Amino acid sequence: MMKNKSSEKNYLKHWYFFLSGIFISTLGSTTFTVCLISFLLERNYDLKTIGILIGCARLFPVITTGLFGHVPDRLQPKKVILLIDYLAIGITIGLYQSALHIEENFILFSTLFVLRSGLLNIQSGARSKISKLMSSQSFESNSKNAIHLNFALQGSNLIAGLMSYFFLNNHPFTTIILFDLSTFLIHSFFLLILPGSFAKNESVIPLNKIKIGISTKFKHLFHYVPKQAVQDIILSLAITGFWSFGAKLTQESHYSTPIWLINYGIAVLFTSIFHSVTLKIHYLFAWISLLSLFFMYYIIDIYSPQVIILHLCMCFFYWVLNHKISADIQFLAPVEHISSIMSARNVLLILCLGSGEFIVGLSDQKMGVGMEGIFRGSIILLFLMMTFTLKLKKIKGH
Repeated sequence: MMKNKSSEKNYLKHWYFFLSGIFISTLGSTTFTVCLISFLLERNYDLKTIGILIGCARLFPVITTGLFGHVPDRLQPKKVILLIDYLAIGITIGLYQSALHIEENFILFSTLFVLRSGLLNIQSGARSKISKLMSSQSFESNSKNAIHLNFALQGSNLIAGLMSYFFLNNHPFTTIILFDLSTFLIHSFFLLILPGSFAKNESVIPLNKIKIGISTKFKHLFHYVPKQAVQDIILSLAITGFWSFGAKLTQESHYSTPIWLINYGIAVLFTSIFHSVTLKIHYLFAWISLLSLFFMYYIIDIYSPQVIILHLCMCFFYWVLNHKISADIQFLAPVEHISSIMSARNVLLILCLGSGEFIVGLSDQKMGVGMEGIFRGSIILLFLMMTFTLKLKKIKGH
């Protein structure tokens, strides 16, 4: 941990350098995925095939993260990230080669794409470990790093949407893959030139002596941060199928799909930059605000520009809650189990969010945006009612 001002300045410099690499790498992966959908549509692949491919890429990380997400608690997280980057670079070269003749190599291309998605998700635990190691013991330091890490991972959506337009209109898909490849190389380079500050911090903890079973990570999650884990699940269930919900909004409102991606990016950016304000918003106020916004979808005129503002506000309060939960988890989780806890958290998030894409897509003809808003809001309402009931029972018990 940081002990004096000079070392704190060095750690801070290394920390932002580390975040820059993550941001660039995520930008490449997000741009690649957005352009992939358009590329496959142009090649006359149907929506069902594309949906299955994207769904598999979202859900396969459940297996890889479940099996290997806790590895950074045993090994140096920096080495884990670099190893996965090297594997991802090799797989991306394979994607480039198979994309040259996609019709003949579609199964190979799809397999590599899903495999790469699974591998990259393992990095989340290692990144959280570094975030914890680069923090002091104060809540302020931990919360700031957790929010900055969230921004590095999700803040690229806004730029990725704009870059996708540029690439699709000016370059072939193979050029987009090369751009994605270059972001992995930059990310690896940033890690390699960092001094041994992470190793210095890690030497305080006997990581090689820690033994973690596959199921133990979930015990760690609900042992160290039980309240945050429950809130995380409820938030994920309320927002599940986010991108399919955006597609449904596009269908019913006739507004362009990138608008929802831009809203998402703006919300991440604003709540991250003003993180001190974000953390001061009370949990209850944020939950009630998100609940009310979901119910508003049933009332509002879906064809009016107000639906864009409503969606932006929904994204804002989603990220307020996400940042607050992430900050609490990083502060409360012990450093020797942070990767284990974060990998368990990611498995649950992937299951909730990924499976929702299939569910929302299948309910397309049965449930409109208004009724879906009521359903999502009801999940939060039920959670709040149960929370208040439990608190009342505790008060009466005393």
